[in-house]
Amino acid sequence: MSSTPVSSDSTTEIPSLLVPMGAYKLVLPTVSVAEMVAYQAPQVNLESSSETPPWFLGNFLWRGVQVPMISYEVLNSGNLPSVKDDSQLVVLNCTGVNNQLKFICMPTQGIPRLSRVAANEISENTRVDAKNYDQMQVFVAGEQAAIPDLEKIERECVRLLGL
Repeated sequence: MSSTPVSSDSTTEIPSLLVPMGAYKLVLPTVSVAEMVAYQAPQVNLESSSETPPWFLGNFLWRGVQVPMISYEVLNSGNLPSVKDDSQLVVLNCTGVNNQLKFICMPTQGIPRLSRVAANEISENTRVDAKNYDQMQVFVAGEQAAIPDLEKIERECVRLLGL
């Protein structure tokens, strides 16, 4: 298993969620997650559905706000996974790429798991190429995972929504 340490400070722990997606998990710091909610089907605007990319699933009404729902798997050139009984929606705080886009959400393939990721438990997986919207492929305590490039995802949503 070839890997490169992500950080040399082994005392640093980052509260994180390991979010099950299609073929692997996403590692998300808990500060990036606004809320986990039970899966709800997106609201689809049928007028523009033929023009929208397949990774844009529609909108999700959350706390009175229309939140774009995306498929991380399809955005990364994968297949759209089916919804499972334990699928959830992870509502993510946006990083500030555009002040009009405050949140995005993604369906999960199960229930995320809380984890305190220590620097000595995470390493870059150099045997797998990062996908287009991954910041890095990693091992977390021996499990394959990806760190998503949230800013790049937000920029794609901003472009699509014309913000």
